[in-house]
Amino acid sequence: MKATKRIRSNQPFTVLATTLLCCVLLSHAQDANKRDLYFSFITALTGSPLSSGGIPVIDFALEQINNDSRLLPDYNLKYTQVLDSKCDTTIALESFLQHFDSETEPTYITSMCCGCSFATIPVAEISHHWNVPHISFASSAPVLSNRKRFRTFFHTLPCYVYEPLTIQTIMKDFDWTRMAVINQDESPLDSVAEGLRNIFQENGWDLGQAGMIREASKMDVVDYEQFLNMADDYRIIMINTFEDHTYHILCEAYRKYGQRLLDQEIVLIMHGRYMTEWWEMAYERVNSSCTREEVMMALNNTLALTPQTYDLIENTSTVSYSGITPTKFSDKYQSLLKEERYSNYTPLNFFGSAYDSMWVVAYGLDLVDKWMKNGTIISECEAYAGELVSLHHFNYTNEKMGCYLRSGFHEVNILGITGPVEFREDGARPDNVVRLRQNRVEQQEATYTVTRPTVARVTNRGGVGDMVSDTYDSVLFTNGESESTIWPGGVIPYDGSSQRALDHTHIVITSILSSLGVIGLIFVTAALIFNLAFKNKRVVKLGSPNLNFFIILGATLLYLSIFFYATSAESFSQQLEETIFCNFRFWLFSVGNTLCFAVILAKQWRIYYIFSNPTPNKKAIKDWMLVIIVMVIVGLEMVVMTVGSAIPESRLTANATLVNEDRQNNGRNERVFIFVCASTAATVWIAISFGYKALLQLGAIFMAFTTRKVKIKGLNDTKELYTIIYINTVIITMLIVTEFALRSHRDVYVTLYGLAIFAGATLFLGLTFIPKIILLHKDPNGENLFSERDTHNFSIGSDALQLSTLTVPEVRAKIAQLQKHLAHLEKDQASL
Repeated sequence: MKATKRIRSNQPFTVLATTLLCCVLLSHAQDANKRDLYFSFITALTGSPLSSGGIPVIDFALEQINNDSRLLPDYNLKYTQVLDSKCDTTIALESFLQHFDSETEPTYITSMCCGCSFATIPVAEISHHWNVPHISFASSAPVLSNRKRFRTFFHTLPCYVYEPLTIQTIMKDFDWTRMAVINQDESPLDSVAEGLRNIFQENGWDLGQAGMIREASKMDVVDYEQFLNMADDYRIIMINTFEDHTYHILCEAYRKYGQRLLDQEIVLIMHGRYMTEWWEMAYERVNSSCTREEVMMALNNTLALTPQTYDLIENTSTVSYSGITPTKFSDKYQSLLKEERYSNYTPLNFFGSAYDSMWVVAYGLDLVDKWMKNGTIISECEAYAGELVSLHHFNYTNEKMGCYLRSGFHEVNILGITGPVEFREDGARPDNVVRLRQNRVEQQEATYTVTRPTVARVTNRGGVGDMVSDTYDSVLFTNGESESTIWPGGVIPYDGSSQRALDHTHIVITSILSSLGVIGLIFVTAALIFNLAFKNKRVVKLGSPNLNFFIILGATLLYLSIFFYATSAESFSQQLEETIFCNFRFWLFSVGNTLCFAVILAKQWRIYYIFSNPTPNKKAIKDWMLVIIVMVIVGLEMVVMTVGSAIPESRLTANATLVNEDRQNNGRNERVFIFVCASTAATVWIAISFGYKALLQLGAIFMAFTTRKVKIKGLNDTKELYTIIYINTVIITMLIVTEFALRSHRDVYVTLYGLAIFAGATLFLGLTFIPKIILLHKDPNGENLFSERDTHNFSIGSDALQLSTLTVPEVRAKIAQLQKHLAHLEKDQASL
């Protein structure tokens, strides 16, 4: 009984044990029914750069995949061994052929190869001959996106195609136009250098390059200092190299430009793809004369470019397709690296890309497996030779299955640990979002911590390989960043370029000329008041006060034009306004000068008309006749001006003209421009305008010279007319020289033009009104205008009358005749 009870009491445990045993046996039976699917695994276990750090996450992903009922339920996905490409083209090809051309190796359904772009490129060119998809988690050369050349290649690591476009965005957002780049002669870095050359050439920017850094095996000694000598000319420098060279460059940069780096007078831009704490590993590998402290000081505040899909998902609580969050995955990777079997592997900065690539392989193969089971037909694969078979019956000659396998990879669309994973037609992920980060170094006891806050997100919208696209979106700034947090004093660093600067007329010159303009307008006002108040006085009336109003108007226009010549055209914001400015100021000067001189010319013509061939029967010249002459002269000038400025092509335009290539201003180079009012077509009508003025001057000089000996006080202003004509000739000559020879000499041009205009206007007004004011003060009633003394002082030029050849009676008769004629003149003048 006791025994029976004992058996009964153990019966529940027996049942449980039996159940567990059945489950285990069933599980083993199911596993025994699963077939093995192999993929070729080749990576860089040695060499540079290393990618062995991807092996732990590949193993972890395989463990998850083979236990995931959603994917490949009839298969176990595995690899046979990891071959070392050493990041070498020849060794990579040999390793690939060792897997795919060996009779002892199993059939590989896909290839994960080859650890770096340099080793991957030659293999990716031939892998399609075996009809297997080729995927890489550590290759990012943009050339690998050439579908015609690499027919079955896929990569989960973002390529470098958008780094040049992102640099373009940074240059535009920070208003930089000059940058130097230190290049390493390796793929994919050489594609970045080529993209930068294209973009800088397209934008007309200055890109400084100091040749290429090559690996030590190809170059015995790398003189890093020669590459940094460019910092004497460039303040923005991009380090387009891998980690070891970057370490050396930072060392030399700190040694040579330490304080300038600390003050961010020199800004270094680098790739953000390096491994976590890469400087620690580089310090162990490279033979550098710099301490960690010195390199970390140089690293502080450098900018780094990182594609968004290069890192893990930002939202650490997001669950990926594999069922793990970024936080747990990162923790898992750190724990895997501590396991003994992985202890010799170098940590991989882009370990998320390796993890996602394994899930891409599983998901893509699972799609093909389901297509085979469901009899799915893909029309584009029908033209290929071969039969549709199960995955485990695939062979390298089955082109149709090869097409299905490629199609399966193209249909992948999952949320990976690095973000959405899908492929474009070229086999690359949509990775056009690049983060601009800033490295900030903090020392904690003997260790250094680098935080990398995101400054901006740049979305490049150019197509693959489109190196000159300027379509982009950028968000400056993110995460609470601003100019004040990333730049000392909140001031964007100066790029060393000769910045465009518009040169204004010197303030002293502007002030002086403006003051002269104001004085001139006051003078005009006084002359106007005088002319209105005393125009009926005999002294003033004999000087034709109605004509003097035209001189007042012309002088007003001249004085106003001084303000426009003293003010630079760049004071006007739009091109249309600048064009109006240039044409308007020349109109003011030209019409004002012609209006004033036309009156002088008309008066001089009256004297010439009367005394060139004096006869008692000559018709008296009225003021209204002279007004008509003035209007005709001014009208012809305005016709020339109107025709010239009415045609858009011949208008004066304000053109920016370079006057100084390298001016220093507060430590910055400036390319100094001034606005010059000129155009090729406008030069023609301006020359016609000045030529017209010159003809008027010649006519006036001729008449003044012919009547130079006429001295009649009663005519009131003959001597002043001669003076105006001669001096104005000098002024017009100076203006012609200034207009056509000194345009590009801003201050000289403005000074001479302004002073010449002021002198001319003041000459017209002063010699017209000041003598009358003095004469009016001395002889208010004009009683002494025609005294006997004046008559005896009267003389005529030898061409009109040669008194020395006449007899005394003839002279007396002639004098009587002239006195009679003079009485007629007095009568005519009195009637004005």
